[in-house]
Amino acid sequence: VQNSKGKLSCQQAPSYHFSIAHTKEAFVLAFSLSGPIGVDIEWMHRSLAFEKLEQLVFTEKERLVFQSISSNVDRQRMFLQTWTQKEALTKCLSTTLEKGMQSFEIELDAGRFLAKSLFDNSISHSLITKEIKSYVISVCSTTLHEIDLQVNNLEFYHSSPLFI
Repeated sequence: VQNSKGKLSCQQAPSYHFSIAHTKEAFVLAFSLSGPIGVDIEWMHRSLAFEKLEQLVFTEKERLVFQSISSNVDRQRMFLQTWTQKEALTKCLSTTLEKGMQSFEIELDAGRFLAKSLFDNSISHSLITKEIKSYVISVCSTTLHEIDLQVNNLEFYHSSPLFI
């Protein structure tokens, strides 16, 4: 079943939460038994028009940090990390991309990423981001321990298209 924001759920197992993402030739599926979860994956080498996208993705503070990075490789990495984090966040919260991108700021706190609400200081969500092969994967959950468990048990299978 799909809700009005596009979030999938299973009526037969309402306590099972899941999120799906894909890019290029990779697919990722995240499960949670303790609450909402969101996941996103992006291929590291995709071409991006930073000038057009940075207004959508970054808050003002994030944009200043992004613009201070001189290396194109590091800019690409920061952009894709932030994009996947905010996309995973919007899936976890079952909200729109626009609201998720501009309502939360990503911060690194004691070695962990947090998505902090710009409108309510008491709201923050845990994130973990990993680079695996040529992909960036971000997972957002309301349960920090569960994120560690999901990512530490992650198996990555990459398949090439089959041509006959």
